[in-house]
Amino acid sequence: MDYKSIVFLKPKINPLLKENNMIAQQFIGIRVYIATILSMILALAVFGCTAAQHSADTHQNPEPLPAYRQGTTYVYADGTWETVNAVAPNIVTWKDHRGYTSNGTPDFTRRHIYYKTRTRQGTRTFGAREDLIIRSKEVLWPLKIGNRASYTETGTWIDKRDGSEHFYRSRWSCEVKGIERVTVPAGEFNTWKIACTRYNVSGQGVQSRAKEIKTWYYAPEIGHYVLVTRDYLYDKPSRRKELLAVLPPKKALPARARKKMERSFQEAMEHKLSGRAASWSIAGAAASGGTTPYGTFELEDGTFCRRYVQDLKLSGKQQTYYGLACRDSGGRWGIPRR
Repeated sequence: MDYKSIVFLKPKINPLLKENNMIAQQFIGIRVYIATILSMILALAVFGCTAAQHSADTHQNPEPLPAYRQGTTYVYADGTWETVNAVAPNIVTWKDHRGYTSNGTPDFTRRHIYYKTRTRQGTRTFGAREDLIIRSKEVLWPLKIGNRASYTETGTWIDKRDGSEHFYRSRWSCEVKGIERVTVPAGEFNTWKIACTRYNVSGQGVQSRAKEIKTWYYAPEIGHYVLVTRDYLYDKPSRRKELLAVLPPKKALPARARKKMERSFQEAMEHKLSGRAASWSIAGAAASGGTTPYGTFELEDGTFCRRYVQDLKLSGKQQTYYGLACRDSGGRWGIPRR
Protein backbone atom coordinates (compact mmCIF):
# COMPACT_ATOMS: atom_id res chain seq x y z
CA MET A 1 0.00 0.00 0.00
CA ASP A 2 1.26 3.45 -0.88
CA TYR A 3 1.86 5.31 2.39
CA LYS A 4 0.76 8.58 0.75
CA SER A 5 -2.78 7.22 0.44
CA ILE A 6 -3.29 7.21 4.21
CA VAL A 7 -5.92 9.75 5.20
CA PHE A 8 -8.21 10.28 8.17
CA LEU A 9 -9.26 7.08 9.86
CA LYS A 10 -12.70 5.90 10.94
CA PRO A 11 -13.43 2.80 13.03
CA LYS A 12 -15.29 0.06 11.22
CA ILE A 13 -15.67 -3.67 11.72
CA ASN A 14 -14.37 -5.80 8.86
CA PRO A 15 -15.91 -9.27 8.55
CA LEU A 16 -12.79 -10.43 6.68
CA LEU A 17 -10.83 -10.05 9.89
CA LYS A 18 -13.14 -12.59 11.57
CA GLU A 19 -13.62 -10.44 14.64
CA ASN A 20 -16.97 -10.60 16.39
CA ASN A 21 -18.76 -8.34 18.83
CA MET A 22 -15.66 -8.26 21.03
CA ILE A 23 -14.18 -5.81 18.51
CA ALA A 24 -17.27 -3.63 18.62
CA GLN A 25 -16.82 -3.32 22.38
CA GLN A 26 -13.34 -1.89 21.82
CA PHE A 27 -14.66 1.10 19.92
CA ILE A 28 -17.03 2.32 22.66
CA GLY A 29 -15.91 5.77 23.73
CA ILE A 30 -13.06 5.68 21.24
CA ARG A 31 -10.64 8.60 21.08
CA VAL A 32 -9.30 9.54 17.63
CA TYR A 33 -5.74 10.72 17.41
CA ILE A 34 -4.71 12.32 14.15
CA ALA A 35 -1.07 12.82 13.29
CA THR A 36 -0.66 15.36 10.48
CA ILE A 37 2.56 14.85 8.64
CA LEU A 38 4.18 15.25 5.25
CA SER A 39 2.67 18.70 4.64
CA MET A 40 -0.82 17.57 5.66
CA ILE A 41 -0.80 14.78 3.08
CA LEU A 42 -0.38 11.96 5.60
CA ALA A 43 -2.54 11.64 8.72
CA LEU A 44 -3.06 8.78 11.12
CA ALA A 45 -5.68 8.34 13.78
CA VAL A 46 -4.67 6.28 16.74
CA PHE A 47 -7.36 4.85 19.00
CA GLY A 48 -6.26 4.94 22.61
CA CYS A 49 -8.68 2.33 23.90
CA THR A 50 -7.35 -0.26 21.45
CA ALA A 51 -3.70 0.44 22.15
CA ALA A 52 -1.46 -2.30 23.44
CA GLN A 53 -1.04 -2.03 27.16
CA HIS A 54 2.60 -1.40 28.02
CA SER A 55 4.11 -1.80 31.45
CA ALA A 56 4.06 1.33 33.59
CA ASP A 57 7.62 2.44 34.20
CA THR A 58 8.03 4.85 37.07
CA HIS A 59 11.40 6.09 35.72
CA GLN A 60 12.62 6.45 39.29
CA ASN A 61 16.11 5.22 38.39
CA PRO A 62 18.46 7.11 36.06
CA GLU A 63 18.05 5.94 32.46
CA PRO A 64 21.21 4.80 30.61
CA LEU A 65 22.02 5.43 26.96
CA PRO A 66 20.04 3.34 24.49
CA ALA A 67 21.68 0.08 23.39
CA TYR A 68 21.04 -0.15 19.65
CA ARG A 69 21.10 -3.50 17.86
CA GLN A 70 22.44 -4.04 14.37
CA GLY A 71 19.69 -4.62 11.82
CA THR A 72 16.86 -2.96 13.77
CA THR A 73 14.77 -0.61 11.62
CA TYR A 74 12.73 2.36 12.84
CA VAL A 75 9.88 3.41 10.58
CA TYR A 76 8.23 6.82 11.00
CA ALA A 77 4.75 8.08 10.20
CA ASP A 78 5.98 10.25 7.33
CA GLY A 79 7.07 7.11 5.47
CA THR A 80 10.80 7.54 6.17
CA TRP A 81 12.87 4.93 7.95
CA GLU A 82 16.38 4.27 9.21
CA THR A 83 18.26 1.07 9.98
CA VAL A 84 21.08 0.41 12.43
CA ASN A 85 23.78 -0.61 9.96
CA ALA A 86 26.56 -1.31 12.46
CA VAL A 87 27.32 -0.93 16.15
CA ALA A 88 30.75 -0.29 17.65
CA PRO A 89 31.80 0.99 21.10
CA ASN A 90 30.03 4.36 21.49
CA ILE A 91 29.35 4.59 17.73
CA VAL A 92 26.18 3.70 15.81
CA THR A 93 26.13 3.69 12.01
CA TRP A 94 22.77 4.38 10.34
CA LYS A 95 21.39 3.92 6.83
CA ASP A 96 18.22 5.79 5.87
CA HIS A 97 15.48 5.21 3.31
CA ARG A 98 17.47 7.09 0.66
CA GLY A 99 20.51 4.89 1.16
CA TYR A 100 22.53 7.65 2.87
CA THR A 101 24.81 6.66 5.75
CA SER A 102 25.82 8.53 8.88
CA ASN A 103 27.19 7.72 12.29
CA GLY A 104 27.22 9.15 15.78
CA THR A 105 27.03 8.23 19.43
CA PRO A 106 23.98 6.46 20.94
CA ASP A 107 23.00 9.90 22.31
CA PHE A 108 20.34 10.82 19.73
CA THR A 109 20.04 14.35 21.16
CA ARG A 110 23.32 15.12 19.40
CA ARG A 111 23.50 15.28 15.65
CA HIS A 112 25.58 12.68 13.85
CA ILE A 113 29.35 13.04 13.81
CA TYR A 114 29.72 12.09 10.15
CA TYR A 115 27.16 12.17 7.35
CA LYS A 116 27.10 11.78 3.59
CA THR A 117 24.26 12.55 1.18
CA ARG A 118 23.97 13.02 -2.57
CA THR A 119 25.06 16.67 -2.37
CA ARG A 120 26.85 16.99 0.98
CA GLN A 121 29.50 15.37 3.09
CA GLY A 122 30.29 16.68 6.55
CA THR A 123 31.59 16.16 10.06
CA ARG A 124 30.69 17.57 13.46
CA THR A 125 32.55 17.86 16.75
CA PHE A 126 31.22 18.70 20.20
CA GLY A 127 32.87 20.53 23.05
CA ALA A 128 32.37 22.67 26.12
CA ARG A 129 30.45 25.96 26.02
CA GLU A 130 33.17 28.60 26.34
CA ASP A 131 30.60 31.38 26.85
CA LEU A 132 29.34 30.10 30.22
CA ILE A 133 30.76 31.56 33.42
CA ILE A 134 29.97 28.39 35.36
CA ARG A 135 31.07 25.23 33.58
CA SER A 136 28.16 22.97 32.71
CA LYS A 137 27.88 19.25 32.07
CA GLU A 138 28.16 18.38 28.39
CA VAL A 139 25.98 15.24 28.45
CA LEU A 140 22.54 14.46 29.90
CA TRP A 141 22.95 10.72 30.35
CA PRO A 142 22.08 8.80 32.40
CA LEU A 143 18.73 10.58 32.28
CA LYS A 144 17.28 12.02 35.45
CA ILE A 145 14.57 14.64 35.79
CA GLY A 146 16.22 18.05 36.04
CA ASN A 147 19.49 16.99 34.39
CA ARG A 148 20.98 19.79 32.30
CA ALA A 149 23.75 19.89 29.73
CA SER A 150 25.27 22.50 27.43
CA TYR A 151 27.74 22.14 24.60
CA THR A 152 29.07 23.71 21.42
CA GLU A 153 28.59 22.00 18.07
CA THR A 154 31.10 22.79 15.33
CA GLY A 155 30.51 21.53 11.83
CA THR A 156 32.15 21.59 8.43
CA TRP A 157 30.66 20.29 5.22
CA ILE A 158 31.51 20.16 1.53
CA ASP A 159 29.06 20.85 -1.25
CA LYS A 160 29.77 18.08 -3.76
CA ARG A 161 28.29 20.07 -6.61
CA ASP A 162 30.92 22.81 -6.59
CA GLY A 163 33.47 21.63 -4.03
CA SER A 164 32.86 24.62 -1.73
CA GLU A 165 33.56 24.16 1.98
CA HIS A 166 31.27 25.55 4.68
CA PHE A 167 31.65 26.05 8.42
CA TYR A 168 29.22 26.74 11.27
CA ARG A 169 28.97 26.78 15.07
CA SER A 170 25.93 26.31 17.26
CA ARG A 171 25.40 26.28 21.00
CA TRP A 172 22.96 23.93 22.68
CA SER A 173 21.30 23.92 26.10
CA CYS A 174 19.40 20.76 27.05
CA GLU A 175 17.25 19.64 29.96
CA VAL A 176 15.36 16.52 31.02
CA LYS A 177 11.93 18.06 31.55
CA GLY A 178 10.03 15.14 33.03
CA ILE A 179 8.01 12.02 32.29
CA GLU A 180 5.09 11.94 29.86
CA ARG A 181 2.73 9.30 28.53
CA VAL A 182 2.80 9.67 24.74
CA THR A 183 0.55 8.21 22.04
CA VAL A 184 1.98 7.68 18.55
CA PRO A 185 0.95 5.33 15.72
CA ALA A 186 3.16 2.55 17.16
CA GLY A 187 1.34 2.66 20.52
CA GLU A 188 1.29 4.34 23.91
CA PHE A 189 4.50 4.67 25.90
CA ASN A 190 5.96 6.17 29.06
CA THR A 191 8.68 8.55 27.90
CA TRP A 192 11.42 10.85 29.11
CA LYS A 193 10.86 14.34 27.74
CA ILE A 194 14.13 15.99 26.69
CA ALA A 195 14.19 19.55 25.34
CA CYS A 196 17.20 21.23 23.70
CA THR A 197 17.47 24.85 22.55
CA ARG A 198 19.84 25.75 19.71
CA TYR A 199 21.58 29.13 19.39
CA ASN A 200 23.53 30.16 16.32
CA VAL A 201 26.91 31.77 16.84
CA SER A 202 28.03 34.71 14.70
CA GLY A 203 31.50 35.11 13.24
CA GLN A 204 32.52 37.20 16.24
CA GLY A 205 31.47 34.42 18.63
CA VAL A 206 28.55 36.40 20.01
CA GLN A 207 25.51 34.30 20.81
CA SER A 208 22.39 35.24 18.89
CA ARG A 209 18.83 34.62 19.98
CA ALA A 210 17.48 31.09 20.17
CA LYS A 211 16.76 29.55 16.76
CA GLU A 212 15.13 26.24 17.55
CA ILE A 213 13.71 24.08 20.34
CA LYS A 214 14.00 20.37 19.65
CA THR A 215 12.12 17.98 21.93
CA TRP A 216 12.52 14.22 22.11
CA TYR A 217 10.25 11.71 23.85
CA TYR A 218 12.40 8.70 24.65
CA ALA A 219 10.68 5.38 25.45
CA PRO A 220 12.96 2.94 27.34
CA GLU A 221 10.92 -0.10 26.30
CA ILE A 222 11.55 0.83 22.67
CA GLY A 223 15.15 1.91 23.26
CA HIS A 224 14.59 4.87 20.95
CA TYR A 225 12.55 8.04 20.78
CA VAL A 226 8.92 7.63 19.72
CA LEU A 227 8.34 11.30 18.98
CA VAL A 228 10.53 14.30 18.13
CA THR A 229 9.33 17.85 17.49
CA ARG A 230 11.23 20.81 16.07
CA ASP A 231 9.84 24.25 16.86
CA TYR A 232 11.67 26.97 14.96
CA LEU A 233 11.76 30.39 16.55
CA TYR A 234 11.68 32.20 13.23
CA ASP A 235 9.72 32.04 10.00
CA LYS A 236 9.90 28.29 9.41
CA PRO A 237 7.17 25.67 9.94
CA SER A 238 7.48 23.37 12.93
CA ARG A 239 8.10 19.68 12.33
CA ARG A 240 6.90 16.53 14.03
CA LYS A 241 8.09 12.94 13.52
CA GLU A 242 6.32 9.99 15.12
CA LEU A 243 7.28 6.35 15.36
CA LEU A 244 5.15 4.02 13.24
CA ALA A 245 6.93 0.71 13.80
CA VAL A 246 10.11 -0.99 14.95
CA LEU A 247 11.20 -3.89 12.76
CA PRO A 248 13.40 -6.73 14.06
CA PRO A 249 16.78 -7.57 12.48
CA LYS A 250 15.50 -10.37 10.26
CA LYS A 251 18.90 -11.04 8.66
CA ALA A 252 20.10 -12.33 12.03
CA LEU A 253 17.49 -15.10 11.85
CA PRO A 254 17.80 -18.42 10.04
CA ALA A 255 15.82 -18.54 6.78
CA ARG A 256 13.27 -20.95 8.30
CA ALA A 257 12.71 -18.58 11.21
CA ARG A 258 12.16 -15.62 8.89
CA LYS A 259 9.53 -17.54 6.94
CA LYS A 260 7.72 -18.69 10.07
CA MET A 261 7.81 -15.21 11.58
CA GLU A 262 6.29 -13.69 8.43
CA ARG A 263 3.63 -16.40 8.22
CA SER A 264 2.76 -15.87 11.89
CA PHE A 265 2.56 -12.10 11.38
CA GLN A 266 0.16 -12.44 8.46
CA GLU A 267 -2.01 -14.94 10.35
CA ALA A 268 -2.23 -12.72 13.42
CA MET A 269 -3.06 -9.55 11.54
CA GLU A 270 -5.65 -11.17 9.27
CA HIS A 271 -7.38 -13.67 11.55
CA LYS A 272 -6.65 -13.15 15.25
CA LEU A 273 -8.88 -11.24 17.66
CA SER A 274 -7.29 -8.30 19.43
CA GLY A 275 -5.14 -9.56 22.28
CA ARG A 276 -4.79 -13.06 20.79
CA ALA A 277 -1.34 -14.09 19.59
CA ALA A 278 -0.20 -16.17 16.64
CA SER A 279 2.99 -17.91 17.75
CA TRP A 280 5.77 -19.82 16.04
CA SER A 281 8.90 -21.77 17.00
CA ILE A 282 11.64 -23.84 15.43
CA ALA A 283 12.73 -26.92 17.33
CA GLY A 284 16.46 -27.10 17.80
CA ALA A 285 17.07 -23.61 16.43
CA ALA A 286 16.53 -21.73 19.71
CA ALA A 287 14.21 -19.36 17.86
CA SER A 288 10.58 -18.53 18.61
CA GLY A 289 8.18 -15.62 18.68
CA GLY A 290 4.70 -14.36 17.99
CA THR A 291 2.53 -11.43 16.96
CA THR A 292 -0.40 -10.04 18.93
CA PRO A 293 -2.73 -7.53 17.23
CA TYR A 294 -4.48 -4.76 19.17
CA GLY A 295 -7.48 -3.03 17.68
CA THR A 296 -8.77 -2.65 14.14
CA PHE A 297 -9.71 0.48 12.22
CA GLU A 298 -10.30 1.57 8.66
CA LEU A 299 -9.00 4.33 6.43
CA GLU A 300 -11.42 6.40 4.37
CA ASP A 301 -10.26 4.56 1.24
CA GLY A 302 -11.30 1.23 2.78
CA THR A 303 -7.83 0.09 3.84
CA PHE A 304 -7.72 -1.68 7.21
CA CYS A 305 -4.95 -1.13 9.77
CA ARG A 306 -4.08 -2.68 13.13
CA ARG A 307 -1.60 -2.08 15.90
CA TYR A 308 0.48 -5.04 17.02
CA VAL A 309 3.17 -6.24 19.40
CA GLN A 310 5.76 -8.67 18.03
CA ASP A 311 7.95 -10.84 20.27
CA LEU A 312 11.15 -12.50 19.13
CA LYS A 313 13.28 -14.89 21.17
CA LEU A 314 16.65 -15.89 19.78
CA SER A 315 19.36 -17.83 21.64
CA GLY A 316 17.62 -17.19 24.95
CA LYS A 317 17.29 -13.42 24.46
CA GLN A 318 13.83 -11.94 23.99
CA GLN A 319 13.00 -8.63 22.31
CA THR A 320 9.67 -6.89 21.79
CA TYR A 321 8.76 -4.75 18.77
CA TYR A 322 5.78 -2.43 18.42
CA GLY A 323 4.09 -1.15 15.31
CA LEU A 324 1.13 -0.46 13.08
CA ALA A 325 0.45 -2.37 9.87
CA CYS A 326 -2.08 -1.96 7.06
CA ARG A 327 -3.71 -4.43 4.66
CA ASP A 328 -3.04 -3.96 0.95
CA SER A 329 -5.40 -4.74 -1.93
CA GLY A 330 -3.90 -8.22 -2.23
CA GLY A 331 -4.73 -9.08 1.37
CA ARG A 332 -1.19 -8.86 2.76
CA TRP A 333 -0.28 -6.83 5.83
CA GLY A 334 2.74 -4.55 5.88
CA ILE A 335 4.26 -1.39 7.32
CA PRO A 336 3.52 1.70 5.17
CA ARG A 337 6.87 3.24 4.21
CA ARG A 338 8.83 4.62 1.30
